[in-house]
Amino acid sequence: MKICILFILIPFLGYSQPLTLDQCIDTAIQNNLTIRKSHITTNSAEITYKNSKQNLIPSVNGGISHGYNWGQTIDLFTNQFATDRVMYDNFYFNSSFVLFSGLQNYYTIKANKILVQESELDWQITVRNVKIDVTSAFLQVLLNKEIVKLSMKSIEKSTVQFERIKELVNARQATEFELSEIEAQLQLDRYLQTKAINDLQYSKLLLQQLLNVSYSENFELMNGFSDTTVQIVDLEKTTSISDLPEVLKIDLGIQSQVYLLKSTRGRYYPSLNLTGSMGSGYSENNKILADNGEFEPKPFREQVNSNFYQSVVVTINIPIFNKNATRNQVKLKELELESFYLDKQSEYNQLKQKLEQLSMDISNTSIQIEALEKVNESALLNYSNFQIRYENGEATFTQLTEANNKLFQAQSDLLQAKYQLFFKQTVLGFYYE
Repeated sequence: MKICILFILIPFLGYSQPLTLDQCIDTAIQNNLTIRKSHITTNSAEITYKNSKQNLIPSVNGGISHGYNWGQTIDLFTNQFATDRVMYDNFYFNSSFVLFSGLQNYYTIKANKILVQESELDWQITVRNVKIDVTSAFLQVLLNKEIVKLSMKSIEKSTVQFERIKELVNARQATEFELSEIEAQLQLDRYLQTKAINDLQYSKLLLQQLLNVSYSENFELMNGFSDTTVQIVDLEKTTSISDLPEVLKIDLGIQSQVYLLKSTRGRYYPSLNLTGSMGSGYSENNKILADNGEFEPKPFREQVNSNFYQSVVVTINIPIFNKNATRNQVKLKELELESFYLDKQSEYNQLKQKLEQLSMDISNTSIQIEALEKVNESALLNYSNFQIRYENGEATFTQLTEANNKLFQAQSDLLQAKYQLFFKQTVLGFYYE
């Protein structure tokens, strides 16, 4: 127990250690209110299922009544008229049992059992969605960190050029216009860095909100992303779409609806009930001649023994006409069942299209990365060439800046493509884990 509590508290202890993706996912699952609520739904479904089974057990009730009668009345135990005040006691037990009701209870039990399984699948779907959301936010933080690093490199380059031109201006080998041009670029790079830092802090806030923890500026992540983790999934080697929880849930819903339809049809049949009761009582009006020559109430114990009664009743209820209520209910259940079949086909098609698109995106992004790597190499070479030409006075600072911006854009596009590929591959893995 202490180990579990410590594990839960690790992410909250000032974030002294960078968190991995798995730790973020575990924290989100533990703190997610929707997941907690799904546990309550599952427990409620289990209670409903148990209650439907317990409806097959005979009911037993007991009672005690104590009362007084005034005026003319028939005594409950002497069957005689009484005109004076009469005190009485009654003790009883009764029990009832449904012998047959068109198997309504049987099919209701079957349907309620399926509700438990459906709630468990809902939990699986919710957990998977949380994993996807956390992974997306986690990777966005890492991507923004990389963008901040790129912006810092741009500032370093601009700062070096600024200091160089500044020295040349002091030596009267460059103009103030060239210095102001470089200074403007340096300020733009600083603005882009500030924007990148703000984006990073905002993405950290969004991730911590998904984890349902208090915001902390010391929140850091461990980079779990690498090119070696990016692989293309072959859908033909994965689990069938029919085995995904969304489709399985609708399959269970169809089974449940079939049982509910059969239970509703059971109302057409006669019902057979067995009822039994036993009891006894005491009446102040039940009197006997005493030794003193006066009439006194019969002793309590003798009355309880002599008034003891038992009964068994078998009741059959035959439905004849109930304004077509049962027939209409059956029709409604049949329509609901037909709707479930359509929902299954629709859900299957949507999942199939979604996973096919995701798989194609992975394949296309992988090809895109190969092209972007070549673009990145060309942009780096182009920038190096312009840097040499600029230092030799063969190119302007504007041309060098354009080459640097192209390099920054190429590096940024490559990073985003890699993170997108990793995210899509991870999401596909969540569907087939």
